[in-house]
Amino acid sequence: MGREQVSNEKILNKKLLKNINTVVFFDMVSKVLSFLLMILLVRLLSKESFAAITLFISISALISNSISNGLNLSYVRYEVERYSKTGSYTNLLIISLLIQLMLIIIVVFLFYIYLCLPYSKNVLILEVFFFSVLYSIGLVLFSTISTFLQIQEKYVLNGTLINIKNLTIFFICFIFSIYNNSINFDIVAIIYILAPAFSIPILYYIFKTTIFEKINKSDFKEFIRASIWLILYSVFIAFLSQVDIIIINSMLSERDLANYGVSFRYYIILLSILPSITTVLRIRTSKKDLINSAKKQKKMVIEWIRSTSKYVIPLITICIIISPTVLPLLNGDEYQLAIIPFQILSIGAGISYIFSPGITIFMAMKKYRLLCGITLLALSINVIGNILIINHLNIIGVAIMTILAHAFLNITIVLYVLMNLSKK
Repeated sequence: MGREQVSNEKILNKKLLKNINTVVFFDMVSKVLSFLLMILLVRLLSKESFAAITLFISISALISNSISNGLNLSYVRYEVERYSKTGSYTNLLIISLLIQLMLIIIVVFLFYIYLCLPYSKNVLILEVFFFSVLYSIGLVLFSTISTFLQIQEKYVLNGTLINIKNLTIFFICFIFSIYNNSINFDIVAIIYILAPAFSIPILYYIFKTTIFEKINKSDFKEFIRASIWLILYSVFIAFLSQVDIIIINSMLSERDLANYGVSFRYYIILLSILPSITTVLRIRTSKKDLINSAKKQKKMVIEWIRSTSKYVIPLITICIIISPTVLPLLNGDEYQLAIIPFQILSIGAGISYIFSPGITIFMAMKKYRLLCGITLLALSINVIGNILIINHLNIIGVAIMTILAHAFLNITIVLYVLMNLSKK
């Protein structure tokens, strides 16, 4: 029996590694396209337009992530665990999508009151907000498809669709750049909005061809209870990921926002593999064999930290060393102030990779309320720290506080997981 268990663990670990490699491959292709698009936009857009695009992407991500992530996380946890036991899907996907579309109205209303009304005389800000709302709807639809494919472990198809979307954005922007010496914010925003439009026929096909069983009331109540905390977590984590951009936009100049936007976009590219890892780990940690074994959970976290540290630390060190030479070659001399913030953000990227299993294991333990509390504390550290330090250290201070907040979140959760599992 012991040998059989070891054999099964090896098979599962092999499958986990294969799935991670598959998702990483498609994510790397996606990030190469993002990298090329980044260079293209930096070269073609004015600083004002690039600052607007930075804000547009930030707001749309904030809206869509606030709505989608919590429900999708709860949906994944419930549906994967259920499918591993029964082999069937529920109509929770349809219910989840309808809830997301209703919530987007509320979120947009709140965003309009708190982010747009104070800038009602600024036509550009209102335009950015309008385009951000449209793009966020497309992102919500696309994330629904992506989540369903992840549950089925169809990582190749999911990666292909993601890259079709990204390739569409890059290709159309590139065509515009050939026929025009420059492009403006409006054109780029419309391209972003139209890119995920193919989500609509794909969703229709999924709903038409998949057999969904009706979810029972008790399971639905459990889903809603988990969703409330995970939605709050998603709101907090979305703000944690974008609040630095919002604070810079409110307290510093367009030049500062453009420089930080450059360093932040490269930071996002550095984190390119992290969503792939999180996606696969989330599915893996939702299955019944890992949920029911504290020993396996602890072993997974420790082995991950050991194995990733020996690769991540040297790679991040290289990025920090070569960035003063490479970034000016990519961006030109206009964005010299982006170098130091990028170096600081790079350290944060390394920490995120090393401690990445923490949150997925935390969710497997169903510590949703505590997860919200720790994330809210990290967000508070970020906001208060940024407000106190921004006038002294400018965008360098923002980068420092952003990374300290993310490090606090990741390390605190991993320490809690290890200490809690040691007691079992």
